[in-house]
Amino acid sequence: MIEKAYIASEVWFREGIPKYWNSTNVIDLGLSNDHRINQTKLNALQDIGYDRVAYLIGLGIYDYNLTIYNSTNDILFTFGKTPPNTAKNIIKAKRIGIYNGSIVSLEVVIWD
Repeated sequence: MIEKAYIASEVWFREGIPKYWNSTNVIDLGLSNDHRINQTKLNALQDIGYDRVAYLIGLGIYDYNLTIYNSTNDILFTFGKTPPNTAKNIIKAKRIGIYNGSIVSLEVVIWD
């Protein structure tokens, strides 16, 4: 499960296939371009849908949440579900990236 969370967290740094994908032609999901998080790609996650995003980032049976935090820990973006209190196993992968010209914390949480 730890490996799944780390692999899923790579979504923040990949461009995806095609490089400038949209919700109808995405083959490999990536949320960045030119080493920065791409707002258009974040917006497209809703159109792709929770289940297809899970498939594209290789999570299989696990539920997940993707979140971007600023330097004061305010949420700038979130997509996915909120882990329930009853979740048995929860894994969090935190990475650092650039979003809207600022250094941010990028988080993937998965659980079963």
